[in-house]
Amino acid sequence: ALPGAAHDDALLLVQDSPSSTPLYALLPLDDCNGDGLCRADAILGPPSLSPDGALSILSVGQPSPLVNDRWQSMLYLGDPAGSPDTLIELGVSPFWLDSQTFGYIGLAPDPAEQRVVTRAVLRNDEVSDATLLFTSTRLNRLPLGEEGSSRIIDRVISNPTRPELLVFTASPFRAGQSSLMLAYDLASAEFHPRLRFGDEPADYHRAYRFSPDGRWLAVATLKQAAAGIDRPEWSVYVQSTDGAITRGYALRGGDTWPADWLMDWTADGRWLALAGSGYVRLIAPEEDYTMPLILPDRACSAAVWVN
Repeated sequence: ALPGAAHDDALLLVQDSPSSTPLYALLPLDDCNGDGLCRADAILGPPSLSPDGALSILSVGQPSPLVNDRWQSMLYLGDPAGSPDTLIELGVSPFWLDSQTFGYIGLAPDPAEQRVVTRAVLRNDEVSDATLLFTSTRLNRLPLGEEGSSRIIDRVISNPTRPELLVFTASPFRAGQSSLMLAYDLASAEFHPRLRFGDEPADYHRAYRFSPDGRWLAVATLKQAAAGIDRPEWSVYVQSTDGAITRGYALRGGDTWPADWLMDWTADGRWLALAGSGYVRLIAPEEDYTMPLILPDRACSAAVWVN
């Protein structure tokens, strides 16, 4: 489903292709007729909706999630239907702080440095100048327990329940250096470590998904195949958004599809369904309870909650 509480009735589709310029489409479920026929409208890239659903940040040129390419997209301010309106600049990982303030990862004047900035939507859909929050240089100077850090910023996500950003780093340039999830307090401008994970390949692959109620964040990272095991393994971490509870689960599968396509939350955030290897694992993170749901033919490729 398209992220944003006001748009649970729309689906974001992407062409199943390794092309670096994939076809994205938006399917409003209200457009489906009584005969079960639906019409999806092509859009130039995936939209990130504002909390009130009135605006979107469109990532034009974003590569397909089925491939592991990472380059910056041209960001546009647009409408909820994914039509671009106002050019912003080159960037990745757009996020919203509120219905009038958004941010993203951009490039500093030094092309080797990343900067995380915010901008405000003004009248007539104009946007303000960028306000700098922090840079990758500052992040790499933090005392995080490893010398000679060369981490890059992979994703920035706004916490829907607390005034903070969740900042995910990656370490594709140094084997053995762990990657991090950090909480950036918007009031104090300080970082607080939340999660550390390693054993990622240089061409790391990640997926992120909040529960609809905002209480839980699932982070999946693709690990190297272990000795004696020829299949990759997704390590799935489920953390409460206050950082008090963290659960970890292993999910083996025969492909490297983005794990957020294989996860689905109930509306109240109590249950997470993880599909893989033909069966579904049901997880209740608050109770630390997990149960496999194995179908007779083990032919399940996806699982979604309908109520």
